[in-house]
Amino acid sequence: MVSVSKDEDEKPPAIIPDEKGQKDYTIQAAYFDKRIEQYGDAACKAINRLIRFFKFHLKNAFFDGTTI
Repeated sequence: MVSVSKDEDEKPPAIIPDEKGQKDYTIQAAYFDKRIEQYGDAACKAINRLIRFFKFHLKNAFFDGTTI
C-alpha cells in the first residue's frame, strides 16, 4: 500500500448526519475529485521508483521481466 499526503490549504467539507444519523459522504466528492489525479500520479511515481530500485540497483530476480 502506498500513502501519499501533503498539507492542504483547504479542508474537505464537513459530513453532517441527517435526521436518521446516516452520513452522506458524496458531499466530499468534488473536493477529492479535484485532487485524485495529482495524488495518483505521485503514488505511481513512488511505486515505479521503488520497482526500479529493486530491479536495477539490487538486481532482484523477482522483478526480472517486470515492465515499468
